[in-house]
Amino acid sequence: MALTDTGTTLLIIPQDANGGTLAPYSARGLTQSLQLVQGQNDVDRTINAELIDLTDAAFRKYKTVISCKDVRTPCLDGAYLGQTVTIHCITRLSYLTDTGSPSRPEVPYSVFTEGAVTYYNPIITFLITNIQNSLDEYPDDNAWQIEGEEV
Repeated sequence: MALTDTGTTLLIIPQDANGGTLAPYSARGLTQSLQLVQGQNDVDRTINAELIDLTDAAFRKYKTVISCKDVRTPCLDGAYLGQTVTIHCITRLSYLTDTGSPSRPEVPYSVFTEGAVTYYNPIITFLITNIQNSLDEYPDDNAWQIEGEEV
């Protein structure tokens, strides 16, 4: 997997070309979580008390939290809530090699197989729902966080 000149495989690509670019020294120690969006699931019990999933597959979406503390912050001037961005995730998803396939496009060069499982970094389009940026002045530690939900 190739690292960008920022030292990470993470890419945040704004669809309107304003804000969200990773700057050098802004992404060391980066963490990202992918979590299924809550609230659209429709799980219920049948008359025989069996638990079943009635969720429409269109509602199977992710939310993400990307956070870091480093010397610099990403270029957040011009980034805004509601902005649509395509993210080349650092968090991996996986599927059974023989019977499965990726549910999202794959970040180039991120795919590898171990045993019967194939791992990959997904490319997902998110709507930004939260941006935080803070500075601890004396050690010059910039902490930042971007949250989003899949479009």
